[in-house]
Amino acid sequence: MLDSKRLNRREFLRLSAMASAGAVLAACAPGTTVPDEEPTEGVGEAPSTEAEKVALTAWLNDRLYVQSFQKRQEALAEAHPEYDITFTVEENPDLWDNLVTLFVGGLEDVDIVAIERTGMTQLWKDDLAAQSLVALNDAYLTQEQIDGNLRWEMFSWDGKIYGVSAEMDGVALYYQPALFDEAGVDVDAIQSYDDFIQAGLALKALGKYIQYEGSADINKAYAMQNGGGFWSVDGETLLDSPETIEAIQMQYDMIKTHEVSFETNDSWSPAAVAGFQDGTVAASINADWWGDYYLKDLLPDMEGLWRLRPLPWFEEGGIRTSTSGGTGFCIVKSSNNPALAWDFIQTTYLDKDNLVQIYLDTHYFPPMKACWDDPKVLEFSDPYYMDEQAIGAVWAELAPETPPDPTHPYYPEAADAVSKEIVLAFEGDKSVEQALQDAAATVRAAMA
Repeated sequence: MLDSKRLNRREFLRLSAMASAGAVLAACAPGTTVPDEEPTEGVGEAPSTEAEKVALTAWLNDRLYVQSFQKRQEALAEAHPEYDITFTVEENPDLWDNLVTLFVGGLEDVDIVAIERTGMTQLWKDDLAAQSLVALNDAYLTQEQIDGNLRWEMFSWDGKIYGVSAEMDGVALYYQPALFDEAGVDVDAIQSYDDFIQAGLALKALGKYIQYEGSADINKAYAMQNGGGFWSVDGETLLDSPETIEAIQMQYDMIKTHEVSFETNDSWSPAAVAGFQDGTVAASINADWWGDYYLKDLLPDMEGLWRLRPLPWFEEGGIRTSTSGGTGFCIVKSSNNPALAWDFIQTTYLDKDNLVQIYLDTHYFPPMKACWDDPKVLEFSDPYYMDEQAIGAVWAELAPETPPDPTHPYYPEAADAVSKEIVLAFEGDKSVEQALQDAAATVRAAMA
């Protein structure tokens, strides 16, 4: 199988000159009542009608989030005519590498930050999240908002919710129908992973493969589809559970036993990009954000060559999706205008009409349940996909099956242990079962 030196998403962003995008928005959102200071007036002076000047800054980790905020600027400005708001939005990939350092040092003049779920786990230790971020369920979130949305578990710890999820992060199979047809494979007949392996063997005969991405988070996604993963909702490690072992063994068999997988460190590696371009890679298991953030951006010339469908199941009647990635919008505790920051977040990402429009802009499937049967979501035909497939209908079908993804302070240790042990297993130094048992022992020792 082909492999490559890792070029991760952060490094690719830097190399492709997409490190930052700025915008100044006269904006803020309706929703929470923002307390006003009573004006101090001199005797006989008329009340001032001048709008109060307010500056808000958001650091985001995705240019599509920046664009979402930009497109809402007019409506948001109209919502608060009493304020003259300068809203600066920046794409700041340094958040990924320097999260703890930034928060320990203090984030001055920053109101909103977008934090990936894996990054959030760095803030669970030493109570750093509680010290640095606003607990939204204490200050602003209503029970109705909590009940109407999913993915809170990715940005929650110790009973506190610190972020509003930007997307559902469900996982499906991206595939090229023409390559499967060339191999004589009826994609609609693929139900189980055994069927998937047989399809892979037919593809392999033509020198075509299914992508296997070897990152810890993707391996976690495979395991969660089977009821395993890294953590239970109670905080116990699931690394050595039968469900996790079975899922990773399946990936091992596809790579080593049947040799139907094209092995890469991640989708941004040069080998992976080249494999998609030259037809070596016929399919990839990836999340809802992958279509626009990756395919359309890196492979625009492949428009019309892809389709989307549910994953195969591990056992009949099992779930046909998983979850991977995830970003939450958080309010920095040192913000001078937290209520205005909350207005902006909730009107952008907790409002059904706005979320539907954001889906039409980004195609990141919304975590708000009320959006899942909206005709605009279900019927949108995406010209990038073959026959302008209505991909929203696929994600809506899978959304109720998406497993929860609990976070944990020891996620970095778990990810590191899994990465090291799976390499040993795939190199033949130990069995998959032993590798995952050893990884679980490492994590339990770190937690002790």
